[in-house]
Amino acid sequence: MHTAQSALQDFLKAFAHFQLAEMMAWWADDATAFFPAEHQRERLRSKAAVRAAFAQLIARQQAAGMTQLTIHAEDLQEQETGDIAVISFHLRGEPLCRRTFVLRHSSHEWHIVHMHASNAPLFPTGE
Repeated sequence: MHTAQSALQDFLKAFAHFQLAEMMAWWADDATAFFPAEHQRERLRSKAAVRAAFAQLIARQQAAGMTQLTIHAEDLQEQETGDIAVISFHLRGEPLCRRTFVLRHSSHEWHIVHMHASNAPLFPTGE
């Protein structure tokens, strides 16, 4: 049985290797997501919409010659209450990437029900 963190780590590993089907196995059917604004400006309101956005993102990375991503979740924090876990972390670099995932436990498994992904300049502009 997976913990919320191990489920998220399995999703991130699949994402790092551009394994779309394996990635989406961790998402709930009623999932929602905010991608960084430079990738997707609107809230995604279904697993199918999230899948399409990840497929576009992967296609862009592959078109740029990338075969995988390096994902190092830093400053990871988990808050769990009942059947809900909120896990947030940073991906260091330029820009600073902030990620928050909400997972729900049901049928003996954790699934991602929401992702909020935002990017911020590492240093404030104008400095």
